[in-house]
Amino acid sequence: MEPTPQNPREFKALHLSMLHVKMNDYFQKHRLSLMKGDLYYAFHFWEQFTSAMTVHFDSEETILFPIILERAPSLRKVIENLTSDHEAVREQFYIISRRLKETSDSNEILDLLDFEIGLKKLIMKHAEQEDQIFYPELDKITTPSEREILFKSVVL
Repeated sequence: MEPTPQNPREFKALHLSMLHVKMNDYFQKHRLSLMKGDLYYAFHFWEQFTSAMTVHFDSEETILFPIILERAPSLRKVIENLTSDHEAVREQFYIISRRLKETSDSNEILDLLDFEIGLKKLIMKHAEQEDQIFYPELDKITTPSEREILFKSVVL
């Protein structure tokens, strides 16, 4: 079934998945700028990416995760895994931000691009778990009116 406003569960899950697409776009623009050796834009897009991800993580942790834990306690391990991923991603943000500020030559750029592959893999695994388990469960345990309020609070 195609997602529509009349089918709010699928429509909203798709909407949240689109946030992942937007954040991925920032990350790809950052990496393309790095490959071109344009450190100004690489840093600019890195800041956009990390800012969007941080807002997204914070809203999940303060708004969405508590609802899941209250209404679907059997998913405690999933929430713990997602929270652990958030912490690991934030650590990678710190390391990459520091390295980006210190990068000055092509060898350092190549090393940084290689290092970022681990971050990309972690984020992809995390997004897959959200898309396959977390968001569908959130759809099941909330009403359409609750979803409207919740999803407005996590939109960038």
